[in-house]
Amino acid sequence: APEQLRGICDARSDVYSLGITLYELAAGVNVWNERSKLLSESERNDLSLPLIQDVCKNIPLNLALVIMKCCEFDPQNRYQSASELQ
Repeated sequence: APEQLRGICDARSDVYSLGITLYELAAGVNVWNERSKLLSESERNDLSLPLIQDVCKNIPLNLALVIMKCCEFDPQNRYQSASELQ
């Protein structure tokens, strides 16, 4: 999760990781290629994911919304815990 670059980690970081995993599985893409792994913290904080609906046209809308909320860069905009995903 982006906040881990600043040494901050909580349940929302795990939600982000789950979201990235779901995004990659559903879209069939590697979200962070080698180039993006080398970006500085400020550059990575400005990096946003393409909407999964643009990458995977046949994904159900409800699933797309859940995945994109998990992948929000700002932890306040994500699900605050895995239990909120129910």
